[in-house]
Parts: sequence; C-alpha cells; structure tokens
Amino acid sequence: MPEGMEGNDMNRTSITDEREYVDFCYEAAINNEKFASFRKAPIYVKTLEHVSYESGLQYIDKIKNCEKNFLDKLDEFKKNDKLGNPELFDYEKPFGKISSTTVRYIATLCDINEKLGSLNNKSIVEIGVGYGGQCSIINKAFDVKSYKLIDLTNCILLAMHYLSELGVKADYQSYDKFSENEQAVSCDVVISNYAFSGCTREVQKQYFDKVISKAKHGYLLCNFISPIFGLKSFSLHELINMFVELGHEFYFIDEDPLTYKGNTLIYWR
Repeated sequence: MPEGMEGNDMNRTSITDEREYVDFCYEAAINNEKFASFRKAPIYVKTLEHVSYESGLQYIDKIKNCEKNFLDKLDEFKKNDKLGNPELFDYEKPFGKISSTTVRYIATLCDINEKLGSLNNKSIVEIGVGYGGQCSIINKAFDVKSYKLIDLTNCILLAMHYLSELGVKADYQSYDKFSENEQAVSCDVVISNYAFSGCTREVQKQYFDKVISKAKHGYLLCNFISPIFGLKSFSLHELINMFVELGHEFYFIDEDPLTYKGNTLIYWR
C-alpha cells in the first residue's frame, strides 16, 4: 500500500478513520473483484451501508411528501445500485427493488431542494463522501456548476472509481491535501451527511474555518456519537455558538426522519 494511504487508529481524524475500514476502501478502489461487491462487505455494511428496510420506508414517505420528489429520475437514481452489489429491498411502486441507502440519498436530495432550492449551476463541496452516492444522485437531478469531494485518501479513491463507472464528473481532494492548504475552499453549497459531526474537534475547526463559514448555503446532517468511539467532537451547543458568531441566519432542527436520538440538521440559505 502506498505511503500515507494506511489507516492510523492511534491518530484518528474521525469515526471512520480506522485501519480496517480505510484499508478496505483502498482495496475496493483498486481491485475490481472486491469493488464488484464492496457494498455487501461486513466492514462496509457496518460503517455505511446499513440503512434498514424500515428506515427506507420512512425515507420513502419523506420523498412522497416533498413538493418536488424527483421520481421522474428514479430509473437514473437506481443505476447507483448496479455497482457494488448492495442489498436490495422490494418496496412499493414506483420504487421496486432498490437499496435503502439509495432511497436515503434521494430523500436527502428532496430535502436539500426543499430547503435550499435548485442546485442548478451551483458549486458544491461535500465533506465526507462515502463512495460518492450522494454526489451521483445530485448530479442526476441537477446540472451543477462543480462538485468537489473531500475525504480520507482511500475513501476518495473508492469514490473516484465508483463515480467514474457512472460517468459522473467531480473534483476530488484528499483530507491530507486539504489540511495542508491554508487557502479557503469557496462554494455556493456545502453538504455533509454525518461526516463533519463525526470528526475530531481539530478537524471540524479546519472544515468550519475553511469551507463551512465561507459557503453561501449549507446542509449538514449531524449526529453526536463521537464519544462512543473514543473521539471528542464539538457538541450541538458549541456548534450553535460557532454559527451564531458568524452573524448569519442558521436553522437547527431535528433530523427528519429521526434515525438516532439527538441527530440534528443544520442548514442556511
């Protein structure tokens, strides 16, 4: 494995920065056999691909209740599931057989559109990218100006493989390069699905100062479970104080549907 691409459990930057997971992402990125079924691998299910059938039903209800539900794009969205061999559930029409994770990405898309408006011609930065699923869904619904993904190097490699297979264009930046660069990353919209809240305070401060505070609009789904994994992240109260100091109007609401006690959506428009 190339230098700098191994996980470092002794000096972790986030919940997912653990050796077994980041090593697996690297192997799945470079090994076509592992890539073919990476979304069913136990370590990947444990870390990311674990949205239950029941949660999928809740997300479907949310999608149907959104003013714009993007169901005309459903066949395009379901192309996400042609890669990585995810577990598929058989939902009611028009969803049919689909990954519950993909359903969650669609629900997030609908909610972003409802709260922030169209993403057409917007520059987007996503903090913590998984395998690029949310990026793919957004790109199939909107004609974005640009889309930059920032994450650990091995996660970026996996997302590059995944999105290239789907023909989705994006820009990529490893966290190492991001942390070394003092220059801010400007964008119209910053997005994070639980990743920002799962970082250490030091890493969160970097993201806050160099991306979040500079973004015109934002959509951050946050959980506060870092202590369970032996990490210290900013509390919701601390984050509220940080946003208030920026002097903008921010919204802090319960995650909907609420998947874990205390989960919060922070957004601004």
